[in-house]
Amino acid sequence: LNLRDFNGRLALRCNVLIGAIDVYKDIFVRDNVWAYEFTHVIDPQAITGLIEQYLDLHPKGQFMGPDYVQKYQTRTFYGEDSQAELLILAARHLTLTNNKEFARQHIDEYHKCAEFLLNLRRPGEDLPICAHSWDGQGMPLHSKEPYFIALCYMGLNRLADMDDALNNPELAKRWRTEANKMKTAALKNYTDGGLWDPDRGTFIKFTDYRDPNHWGYKMQDWYNPGGKVETGIPRTEFVFYETIIPIFLGLLDDPVKIRKAYEWIDSNFNYSFGRGGITMPEGWSQDFVLLFDIMNRKKYDIPRAENVLQLLLSQGMNIGMPLTETSIFNHSNWRVHAGRAWDNSPYFYLVINMHYGLDYTWEGWKISDPNPLKNYTLTKISNLSYKDARYSIIWNGKGKVKSIKVDGKIWPGKILNLTKGEHNVEVLLQ
Repeated sequence: LNLRDFNGRLALRCNVLIGAIDVYKDIFVRDNVWAYEFTHVIDPQAITGLIEQYLDLHPKGQFMGPDYVQKYQTRTFYGEDSQAELLILAARHLTLTNNKEFARQHIDEYHKCAEFLLNLRRPGEDLPICAHSWDGQGMPLHSKEPYFIALCYMGLNRLADMDDALNNPELAKRWRTEANKMKTAALKNYTDGGLWDPDRGTFIKFTDYRDPNHWGYKMQDWYNPGGKVETGIPRTEFVFYETIIPIFLGLLDDPVKIRKAYEWIDSNFNYSFGRGGITMPEGWSQDFVLLFDIMNRKKYDIPRAENVLQLLLSQGMNIGMPLTETSIFNHSNWRVHAGRAWDNSPYFYLVINMHYGLDYTWEGWKISDPNPLKNYTLTKISNLSYKDARYSIIWNGKGKVKSIKVDGKIWPGKILNLTKGEHNVEVLLQ
């Protein structure tokens, strides 16, 4: 996690291995959100404390900046995606703790973030336009973008869950309604103002609203020096993360459409590398996108999850762990980009949550049907903590959960919630 002391509170710094670039010594929202969203399945109580310190790091009543710069300690720029990511992280804290008092202390700030996101929409439109979002390739945008809208969709839904827990049903209803409007609008064909390409069965790159006379590297590549060009132009290129991450965040959750999207991807890219180069989907860019890809494949029973994982791990082992920003390409600048939490933490969730079927809430450890990675066995997990209790779990058999024994006795239900002592758990599959 590469934790550092910022104003007396711990937060994780951007990179484990730092080069000469000062910005990588700062704290970025996305690193903290994805680190804690996924590593809570390793040590939920420790992660809970770290989330609290991070949420308290920023002054009350102000928006969450995209980063926290120790040198200046104040921000005048607030990235739009940071607001959505804050909501995702805040709701995770409530799920882990059921600490409603802590949520109440921050809820006005969370509501401000939601209103900020909703105000990014033009009158009569349902899709927000982000100006400063940093997407999967670090691109400053001014667009209606699937990645950003998916963050808004999840963030608003998680805020609704928080408001439900705090007995604010009307607000919860409002956030869900607005989130669903975004989802419906995004899934319209791009020719009708949406972001969906019906021929490929994927999202497009984005709809472009940047002034065409202001362009540059990694931005829009069209330019008309002779006069003004209308904005709102669909950029219909296929960009990998603009479909993969919206699937993971739930903006696209129709299994039929998801399988069709992957059929198109797998028919055009073979995820291979060797002497002839590498054949990866356009715009995959960073390792966390590949880990999201693997988790999508496992969730929706789409082939090749294990192939992509082996490709990523093989390249990671060649270069050295932790994974770099772009392990696949043997990134020449790996000493700057190595060890980012968002490029590594999803792996732990893939193993513990999906492979073993374990998840944690304030109620205890929930045991669900495992979804094992091929060629990897269900072995044993030791020292899982819940309050003052420690659990060691073994799995026997194959298939779905048939029964659970705790200390040799049949356990009622599928949540481990003993709060003291050391306990041996056997999960029988059939």
